[in-house]
Amino acid sequence: MRHRRALARSLEQIVRELEGRVLPSAVPLNRAGARPHVDLVRALEARLRADEPVTPRGVLLVEELLSDGYGSPLYDRERVNDLRPALEESLAALEPSKRRTH
Repeated sequence: MRHRRALARSLEQIVRELEGRVLPSAVPLNRAGARPHVDLVRALEARLRADEPVTPRGVLLVEELLSDGYGSPLYDRERVNDLRPALEESLAALEPSKRRTH
């Protein structure tokens, strides 16, 4: 749960940056490309903070999205069209298969 909360804090920081509530960090976040998808970033953050179980695959996808500075569409301006699908895939992958079917 500690790792999930750390990922959620990173997502919260990204939301704060996208909403202009804090000064931009040194991380080369693609702010212009990510701003339209702030709702999905918030949803990922909320899902990771929830007490319900998540899948390891979903956590790994979120981790990759946050940490791959060269390949993640969150940072790579040339991959901006891949951002919404990557966020949606990460969110869906967090759900255990039993929850996804209901």
